[in-house]
Amino acid sequence: MDRHSKDDRGKAQTDVKRTLVLLLSVSLLTGSFLLYSFGSDSSNVFASMAMARIGLVLGGLWLAWDSLRRPARWLPPGLAGLGILGLIAIASQPRLALVVLPLLGALIALGTFIRAVKR
Repeated sequence: MDRHSKDDRGKAQTDVKRTLVLLLSVSLLTGSFLLYSFGSDSSNVFASMAMARIGLVLGGLWLAWDSLRRPARWLPPGLAGLGILGLIAIASQPRLALVVLPLLGALIALGTFIRAVKR
């Protein structure tokens, strides 16, 4: 009985976190829309687009939440978290994609090679 109660608590905690991610995403997207609609200053447009990018990334995170809890077996441990951080960096500054994507690819290749050698 204890085992099930621990699983239920973990699932409930995950559901709360997933709901918070959804609420943040919707809030950022709504704020972005309002700021873009009612703001005429260039700084308002900049802030609106930044909020929209981060809101979209959080929306994608919300959609992929369950699969992120159980990453693929071939994926080195911890790389899913680095991938999310990379997506956030790219969402905030798209030019960073030129640096972040090859770096993540190299980390995946290195992690896969190290795991293959250890076996």
